[in-house]
Amino acid sequence: MASVFIPFIPHTQLSLPRSSSPFRLPVAPGLTVLVFQGNNSPYDHRGKQAWAFDFTVGQTNFVVTAAQGGMVVGADDSSSIQCSGVNTESAPEQKPLQDCWTYANYVLIADDDGTTATLYMHLLTHSLKVSPNMHVNQGNTLGLAGTTGWSTGVHLHFQVENIPQQTLSAGWWWTQSRPVSFANQEVLAQESSGVPQVDETFVVSNSPQQSTVPPTQIPAPVPTPSQPPPPTPIPQPVLTPGTWQGQETSDGGSPYPTQLVIDSVNGNTFTGVYGIAGPGNSAEPIQNGQINGNTIAFTTPTQVPNEVATYKGTISGNTITGTWSYPGGGGTFSVTKEA
Repeated sequence: MASVFIPFIPHTQLSLPRSSSPFRLPVAPGLTVLVFQGNNSPYDHRGKQAWAFDFTVGQTNFVVTAAQGGMVVGADDSSSIQCSGVNTESAPEQKPLQDCWTYANYVLIADDDGTTATLYMHLLTHSLKVSPNMHVNQGNTLGLAGTTGWSTGVHLHFQVENIPQQTLSAGWWWTQSRPVSFANQEVLAQESSGVPQVDETFVVSNSPQQSTVPPTQIPAPVPTPSQPPPPTPIPQPVLTPGTWQGQETSDGGSPYPTQLVIDSVNGNTFTGVYGIAGPGNSAEPIQNGQINGNTIAFTTPTQVPNEVATYKGTISGNTITGTWSYPGGGGTFSVTKEA
């Protein structure tokens, strides 16, 4: 199970009376739990873990439960490594291992009270019943206690802590612990403060807030697959170089063969020749050849000096049809491009 972090925004700390603590012992009801280490224990509960507890039920892999409801923001039960020091692996191999302590299996929950996170550490390999982005209720099963990470035997390291603000460093899920008390009557019967002491044992009672509903998996939103934009159509030229054959009429007379030869097309302009087809007839150079969408226009010189014939046509596929005119008259033309 991969380690995943879902950020939460910390709020100001609530000051709760000890008897109003929202936390209960993180152990399944009916078990007799021993406080192996408590707050500020001389062994190693100092500094960041000064307010932590180590709970054991003999050397059994006992059931670990949620001390308060909340959202699972980190979870990992993939490790089978046990350490004898911060950077020393003791099982399954004995060798130096940088940041070995971070190989502890854990669950990190952002508590429903909005002020803290709870860390459950050293859990048994592949024992978790929860995963990130799952909301759990107080008393729901999280997994089984184990001895992964820096641990000398099966136990649960439990601490209430600041909500992590980053996920980049090894062991990001372990932050400064904060004081915590428990609302269990069996704890309050021995300690009015609700804070268990080292070597005290408690038969864990049922939680009045314990839910009978299993943890609810909150489905992560399914991202809409990103669809690539449709390819931009490449505009096809409406006029291409080639030879166009057809016919022309003049002043309503009989049609006669004509030919359009396009030599080059450059953007909205073109060059070529146009004229009457057949032996003895010569083509005239196209002047001012213009393309505008699917229409064209051009002029050709006539036999009269300084006089031109003007042609205007519409392109449809391989055919151009249109009209032509000159000072003395005009007519129609239609040409089709040779294959």
